[in-house]
Parts: sequence; C-alpha cells; structure tokens
Amino acid sequence: MAENANTNTSSNPQKFERETAKRVFAHEFKGAVPVEKLGNDQFEPAYVQTALGEKINRVFVVGVATEAEDVSNGEVMMRMRVADPTGVFIVYAGQYQPEARDAIMNLRVPAFVAVVGKAHTYAKGEQVYTSIRAENVNVVDEKTRDRWVKETIEITRERIKNSKASDDTKKSYEGMVETAQKAVSANSTTPPAEK
Repeated sequence: MAENANTNTSSNPQKFERETAKRVFAHEFKGAVPVEKLGNDQFEPAYVQTALGEKINRVFVVGVATEAEDVSNGEVMMRMRVADPTGVFIVYAGQYQPEARDAIMNLRVPAFVAVVGKAHTYAKGEQVYTSIRAENVNVVDEKTRDRWVKETIEITRERIKNSKASDDTKKSYEGMVETAQKAVSANSTTPPAEK
C-alpha cells in the first residue's frame, strides 16, 4: 500500500510519480526540520529531514488514535493524535483530503489506525512543529500495528547504522528503538470493539 509509488497521468500530460511513503517513529518525525526547495517549481515536492538524515516527503505510520476532533475555522478540518511506542503524531485532513477527513470524523477512539500522508512542518518563532496531512486513514488491528512497529524498528536500525549523525544522536535513537521493542513485546491492550 504505502511502500509502492503510484503513477497519475489524469490531469497532467507529464508522468507524475508519487513519492514512496516512509516508515518513521513519532519521536524521530517530531524532530524533523524542513528542507529548502532547490528550485521555483510549485510542483516540486516538499521534504523534511530527520536527525538521522532521512529525507521524507510522505510517511506511513500505524498507531493508536487517541483523539479525533473537528478544528474547523470556516471549512471542515479534522485533527487526530496517533500514538506509537515512541511518541505522538499530529494528523490533519481537510477539504482537499475528503476521504481521510471523513474517516477521522467517523472514527471512534481509541482505535488502531494506519495513516499515509504528506510530512508537513510549520514554524512558530524558533520552534518547528511537525504534522501529517493525511491522504488515507484506515482502521487496522493490533497485529498490523505490531508488525508495523517491528518493521519500523528494523528500518530505523538501518538508518542509525548508516547515519552521519553524532554518536550521541545515534545512541539516543538506539534508546528509542529499544523502547519500541519493549512496547511491542509487552502484552498490549486492544481498544474496545466498534458497537
């Protein structure tokens, strides 16, 4: 689903390939910073870069939706908090993501969810905040979440190994991976079933 590139040629005669959605834990994503665009092309993808050096345009995350709320200011805009073993993702969906927006609007929390979306940042003073602009939101089960955590652990370990980050930064992220490993190994509580 999220690991494959999609091709869209419907409105543009040039071939458009969607960026591959990358797996990343909330802790690593939270520390990402925007990457400056090199050109003036309005269609050039926007990226964020994590402390481990991963450049991300789209993300694939799975966790527990702990909150979903309407944060509209004129147009319908939904916000959802999705927790993984390392932290929380903030996810938005509005008028340009109607399917994702409706999925969040109809979600009964807590629930395990899978989200594919665009990495987004905004700055407020010196502080940079990260969020995900949802393209797809799907309810999943605990096994899917556990599989995502295990696969993301392996991907993150590879990122740590290949990173040019400082030894202290690498050690910090190794600790994050250990936290995720312990969480997935422990007996999790399943959210209540839909009534």
